[in-house]
Amino acid sequence: MRALHTAAIIFCVSSSGLHAHNVVYQSPSGTVIQFQGAPGLAPFAMTLNRGGGDGTITVTHLTGEHCIVTASAAPTAASDPLVSVTTQAATALDVVFTVRVIRDPRGPSETAQLTGNWRATGATDNAIPDPECNGSGPISAAVTVNGIRIIPPLVTFANTPFGGTISHPTR
Repeated sequence: MRALHTAAIIFCVSSSGLHAHNVVYQSPSGTVIQFQGAPGLAPFAMTLNRGGGDGTITVTHLTGEHCIVTASAAPTAASDPLVSVTTQAATALDVVFTVRVIRDPRGPSETAQLTGNWRATGATDNAIPDPECNGSGPISAAVTVNGIRIIPPLVTFANTPFGGTISHPTR
């Protein structure tokens, strides 16, 4: 993860200066970074397994940045939500959302759309005013939830009702 964070910093510094925050989408299927200032792209893919670990979406500052942000993210309106999105603090230097599966998918898998946004508040974590603390950006994820795969037991000669050796009584 450290190498990924370093790569993000190098990318931002080398392309039009240092940006304040990136959005990191992380699930068991991998990690994807949405760089601040990137054009509105299709939702970033996340894959979770029912009964498996949670995913996270993190609005994270880059080294040297002190801007406090506020962020929100939620599943699009659904009468029977597939995932929940929670956070400990919606306003902080880094805001971390936990994405948790809350029901079985309909079929082998199902996808939920998450949307939200983040914006700098103008405040800093070091209490030094910074007029450059004015960034903002979208949060957009397509979370595919895979159902629990139940593998039926293998039927073998030994565990079938009529398994075993059939023999005729001897006289």
